[in-house]
Amino acid sequence: MDQHLTLLSFDETHRAAESPGLYAWYGSLYASVADYKREVDAEGKDIGTIRFRRLLARHMLRYQPFPIDMRGRNTFGADWRGALEDKSQDPIQDIILGRTEGATELSDDAKGFSQKLDRVANDAKTRGLLVRVLETATPAISAPIYVGVAKNLRERLGQHVSLYKNLKDVIGSDEEKLRLLREKIRQEGLGFAHRAIAMDFGPEQLRVITLDIKSLVGDQASDEELREVAGVAEWLLNRWHRPFAGRR
Repeated sequence: MDQHLTLLSFDETHRAAESPGLYAWYGSLYASVADYKREVDAEGKDIGTIRFRRLLARHMLRYQPFPIDMRGRNTFGADWRGALEDKSQDPIQDIILGRTEGATELSDDAKGFSQKLDRVANDAKTRGLLVRVLETATPAISAPIYVGVAKNLRERLGQHVSLYKNLKDVIGSDEEKLRLLREKIRQEGLGFAHRAIAMDFGPEQLRVITLDIKSLVGDQASDEELREVAGVAEWLLNRWHRPFAGRR
């Protein structure tokens, strides 16, 4: 990794540079050994397979896009409003959870993936290997879920972490509060902490990469100029990559 880039876990943001820069949050798969180890029940079934599939399915749901608000007008003042939800996750969830028996509408690609997943998920060794590969793939082979800009990277990331923790304490596992949070995000936008919680990302699944621009360019520009450059870069990166938890 470039020396001007720093990869930090959720609890390491205090190590970020106190200078202008860009940052990108990533969602990473997190699994303990208990999520995939072999454990046979009284009927001889490997419970590890079930736990592993549920782990993958839950992580897949974290990337479910927020509903898109739609509005249309018709004659005599008719006002049509609603929300479009992405339903492409439904068949994917069935495949990951192994609920494809009797399915007739799967594409050849989906059938091929389902068969490969069956073979990997049915063996504790290959389950563990897949977890290791997916954990290592973030962030090098993954897209950011949020891209931001800061005058002071350490201070800004500290604000994200503090707000996240406060919101998490208030919401906890209350499904109604979580539903209201998601509705508020649809109406008001809100920022990273709100969206990360609404998308079910826990601290152990969040990593951030910082780009210390002052370290990158040295004394070639003032902090004000660096912040201006960073702002333009952030605007472009968001529109190029359209991160899931972005708000604009």
